[in-house]
Amino acid sequence: MIDQKNSYHFAIYNHKLVIGKNRLITRNFIVIKDKSGDIVCFTRLHNYVHSKRTNSAKSIADNGNNRTVFVVQFLNYIFFERYYDYGITKLIDITLEMIQDFFYTYGSENDSGVGRSRSTVNKCADSVIDFLLEFITKNKEHCVLEKENLVKDGYYYTKRGIKKYQTIPKVELIYSETPKVILRDMPDSVFKMILSYAASYYKDILMLIASSAFAGIRPSEACNVRQEISPLGPGIYISTSNGNVREIKIDLKKEYVLRSDLINVGGIKKEREQKVYPRFINAFMQCYRIYKEYMTNLKFEKEYMPLNVNRNGKAMTYATYLQKFRNMIKELIPIMLNSDNEEVQEYAHILLEHNISPHIFRHWFSVRLTLYGESVATLMYWRGDKSPESAITYLQNKSELSKRFQKINDEAFALMFDYMDKGGEC
Repeated sequence: MIDQKNSYHFAIYNHKLVIGKNRLITRNFIVIKDKSGDIVCFTRLHNYVHSKRTNSAKSIADNGNNRTVFVVQFLNYIFFERYYDYGITKLIDITLEMIQDFFYTYGSENDSGVGRSRSTVNKCADSVIDFLLEFITKNKEHCVLEKENLVKDGYYYTKRGIKKYQTIPKVELIYSETPKVILRDMPDSVFKMILSYAASYYKDILMLIASSAFAGIRPSEACNVRQEISPLGPGIYISTSNGNVREIKIDLKKEYVLRSDLINVGGIKKEREQKVYPRFINAFMQCYRIYKEYMTNLKFEKEYMPLNVNRNGKAMTYATYLQKFRNMIKELIPIMLNSDNEEVQEYAHILLEHNISPHIFRHWFSVRLTLYGESVATLMYWRGDKSPESAITYLQNKSELSKRFQKINDEAFALMFDYMDKGGEC
């Protein structure tokens, strides 16, 4: 007898397609794998997963994004984790009680006492409910459930008093958010040390850091940046006037194939053209000049010309960037512990207990722009956000940030990079 519960599981298979002018498209397929991780079956369930949209038109690049992850979690729960309880083998046999069981389990604390936040539960619910509604609509003659069993129509009023209609799930959603230990914001003294160390010993990730710290782009997006002379089109546009750099633009309008092996370097969350923040142009250019000199001795794939490359000359992936960043931080911790700066020492002790990721530089960027007085709309623009939630969070904490930080200025950067140019070590 086959142990259904432990023998198989649903998983996501990423299939890459190259279309048009070397544009990379990723398709998410829902598959069934055995306990060895081998695919035993392709399903058609991906057809019922799509990104949230308000019209019928579907982007060619729409692969469901993170929604597929939530749907796969749901399917594994129904068909494998609770196989001996439900015993169903077809999605058409699913009941409202099974769905309710899943959301109770998903929102509750696990055996380790870790729960999920309200926002995560809501994202999961939106993804799974939309998936089920799409499935029921296309298979309504065979499904036990009907649309009316799953959702009801409701409405709410916006802050401006506008009445908005929405679909409300009939299942109860719970959450049990576990308080998180939040790593305190990176002080400028620590940022200076990390940037200087990268400029000296980790030049291969210097522009990845600079792109997040001075242009606010996400670490995975930074991996998509191409050289100025890339045959796919310039990845960086530098505008000068009277010998001075006036504007720098980074092209993130499309995800291109940047490697001959078709490995995806990292996703672009919002396709756009992102500018370097004006106050940070000089700092960005200092990093860029150091990196360009470093690149003179590097090989790279000329048909793509990525800006950031690994030791094999291929575009650096986010996974590689993350590993190099962690290695750099490990090397820096003992140096920071021996620093004469008490603020740096304190942060080093924090790093001994808590990890940070390259996303810290985007956070650093956001804090500085908040202190510079940017509004919700302008902070969204400079961060490349689709919604105002993140910007609002920073602005709501502006007073606290102002107490914690002194506003940085161009002179501080000048000193930092003068130190770097002289080949100083931390």
